[in-house]
Amino acid sequence: MFVPHLGPDDAGELGHADQARCAVADLVTRKLELMEFKGSRALVTGASSGMGEVFARELARRGADLVHAARSRDKLEVLASELRESAHVSVHVEAVDLSEPGAALALAARLGEHDLAIDVLVNNAGRACSRSPKRCGPRRAAPGCA
Repeated sequence: MFVPHLGPDDAGELGHADQARCAVADLVTRKLELMEFKGSRALVTGASSGMGEVFARELARRGADLVHAARSRDKLEVLASELRESAHVSVHVEAVDLSEPGAALALAARLGEHDLAIDVLVNNAGRACSRSPKRCGPRRAAPGCA
């Protein structure tokens, strides 16, 4: 949907609903432009590739310190090193398979041991299952929904 930017003299030309939509669009645009994460720590699961990596890069660009969690420690370490240097943020790496029972609780305990409080969660790890929820329970979903 196209929402025109309203200037101070344009309000009379639009109805109340259009004015409200424009006001919301302007507010959202300003919020996104100002959104920074300096001083916060984000946990990004599945950070070793794909959308998890994209989220990790963007959060680092916006100043967030990071905790990367995924199965591939080597990929996580390469990304962490790059972001430490380019974005000047701290990055903690946790190699973990979150599809394993109890893995999320164990990760939370390890983060607590390192005094790493999490402000933002990007829960991107895991696999999709094309079956119905009744046929694709937690035990079947993890190995590949076979």
